[in-house]
Amino acid sequence: FGNRSQFFAGGMQVAFQWCKERGLFDDMPASANCDIYVKQIGVEPPFRLTSDPAEDSRPAWSPDGNFIAFLRALPGGGVKVMLIPQRGGQERVLGELDRSGDEAEPLVAWTPDSRGLVLPSESKAPPGLVMLSIETFEKKRLTSCSAGFDDSAPAFSPDGRILAFVRRSRAGFDIWLLRLGQNYEPQEAPERTLASLFHPNLAWTPDSEQIVFSSRSGLWRMPAVTRGNPKRLSFAADASSQAPAISRQGNRLAYQAMKWEAHIWQVKLGQPGLNPGNPSKLIESTRMDKEPAYSMDGKRIAFSSFRSGFSEIWTCDSDGCLIRQVAAAPARKPSTCTVSDLTRCRIIYSCSF
Repeated sequence: FGNRSQFFAGGMQVAFQWCKERGLFDDMPASANCDIYVKQIGVEPPFRLTSDPAEDSRPAWSPDGNFIAFLRALPGGGVKVMLIPQRGGQERVLGELDRSGDEAEPLVAWTPDSRGLVLPSESKAPPGLVMLSIETFEKKRLTSCSAGFDDSAPAFSPDGRILAFVRRSRAGFDIWLLRLGQNYEPQEAPERTLASLFHPNLAWTPDSEQIVFSSRSGLWRMPAVTRGNPKRLSFAADASSQAPAISRQGNRLAYQAMKWEAHIWQVKLGQPGLNPGNPSKLIESTRMDKEPAYSMDGKRIAFSSFRSGFSEIWTCDSDGCLIRQVAAAPARKPSTCTVSDLTRCRIIYSCSF
């Protein structure tokens, strides 16, 4: 299972987390290890950068290409912020965070001059983002928010004039912009630009004009300076597309594309006391089909499917034929929909968001 990539400024190398011994939804086996790898595009195999038994995640490549920052899990749920030369060598501990964060949440970002990192404040301090010097360990606060809110997913524009970040509350996630002056001093209060129903990951285009972000409906591009409506990227237009990263030249976009399959099978039980027959596949697609429910007369089956890219309700005949959609995903995209009952005339289902 590979996860969380980021380009080196030259655009020909990418750093990413790789858990070689497990799949996306597998429990972690005792021998599994998630480490940071570096891949040169067009060259096999990737180079293993870390090998600590603890889980390493969320690599962030310095703009000058010399170092990679990443997070290392601590017992009890915290993480260490680590620094390592881009081809391996002596690791440095830059600090600790008291939380491991959401799985969809990159926690650190480099300043454009490669001299500092932006990361969330410690739990003892007011919530917000701070900038940490990798040379002096001096911290400078960039954002503050009230209790019940949380700032995360920082991303500097390449020209260093704007810090984009995500502010989270119980109501959802919003993308905010903080304008900066010399030495990354905040020039004004941050400004809310876009509400999101799913935690976005942010990446700037090289001209510092637009932000590419992920949502529950794929990857989008949004003007950051002139403003305007976001536009969906057609090649990454479903919920499996996440965590964008753009090369400094702007000619390469890396992103995480999750793909999982689950099919619906049937077993003929036969006579009482006899072993059932072998299971056979009844309903399948290139994505996840699950939670089937027979109608009371046994002639129809309702089930939940991600075959369109979103969790929706479909039906078919009892032999798996004549598949048709009966409940499309609403404008607010659900994370999953579940069938609870099917009668001759209606389907009872629920969706979680």
